Amino acid sequence: MRLCTLRDKFGLILTYAFLALFPATPGGQGDVRAQSSLTSTYQAVEKAKTPGEKSIDYLHNPPLDLPDFEPVNDQAEINEILAAVGENVSRLFANLLNISAVEKVQLEKLNPGGKADPSRRFEYLYLCAGAVDKSDPSFDEYRSDAQGHEISQLGLDKGYMLTSGFVSAPLIFHPVHQYGSSFRLLGRQKLNGRDTFVMAFEQIPARSRIPGLFQSGRNVQATFKQGMVWIDARNYQIIHLVSDLLTPLPQIKLDKLGTQIDFDKVQLDQKTQAFWLPVQVIVTVHWDGRVLRNTHVYSDFKLFNVRVSQKIAEPPGKEKAAEETGDTGTPGKEP
Repeated sequence: MRLCTLRDKFGLILTYAFLALFPATPGGQGDVRAQSSLTSTYQAVEKAKTPGEKSIDYLHNPPLDLPDFEPVNDQAEINEILAAVGENVSRLFANLLNISAVEKVQLEKLNPGGKADPSRRFEYLYLCAGAVDKSDPSFDEYRSDAQGHEISQLGLDKGYMLTSGFVSAPLIFHPVHQYGSSFRLLGRQKLNGRDTFVMAFEQIPARSRIPGLFQSGRNVQATFKQGMVWIDARNYQIIHLVSDLLTPLPQIKLDKLGTQIDFDKVQLDQKTQAFWLPVQVIVTVHWDGRVLRNTHVYSDFKLFNVRVSQKIAEPPGKEKAAEETGDTGTPGKEP
């Protein structure tokens, strides 16, 4: 049994006991990162994001220049699809309690021509703890070093930015949160050998209870998103999701915040059900005149048990850095 400590947002020490670590076994349709159909879909969506132009209106004028795409105008199926997707998302948040994974992160800055400057690469132990209160489903995410010690988020010096929160991305489709968004069925597409429904979504700020947060220094602003989702027509699992800002936030100089998430089937052990989890995430941020791109890759998913000791944390000392490879700078404070 290996013990490690993480400091949560309330200042308590969370003691994680890794009692039974179960490596995940493959269960999906192969490595989604290597599939040409997804690459073509990426290119079609990115083609619509011409620099300097207004953000895409996914709900009313979505990019439909997609390979093997069949548009539909009839919305008769949308309620049935949303109900089935909602049931899957509800089951995910109810049953997926505590998981760990290896997270490899590549941070890049893009020049005006779209070419990446030398990047920084980090490897973390990623921990995701499910909320106990299932009436308000959520996950708390932590990053630690290989020994399980919580670490500060590295790579934030010299204009880089670290992103997180991707396991919670399907919450928009949870039954308790669907009221906070508008949806439109766009059509069908063959993706990675699967027949999928393609749907657009748009959060309604006056209704949504799950905004994102973007922090610039001490300034924290709520963000709302719009985008498209690809849903397996056979089992109604989300396999791909693209999102952007609903509106730019000039008060914090945030023009765009694009996210592309690939989900795949993860079988944590032989006794528990399989879950559809993010395996690769690409985030592109247009902020303060800079363009940043982060790539997150998750692997080696495992289950762990948790117990919480009710003692106040000591003032944090110098935290051990995560394993870093290919560094082109020295980790420092947030820009």
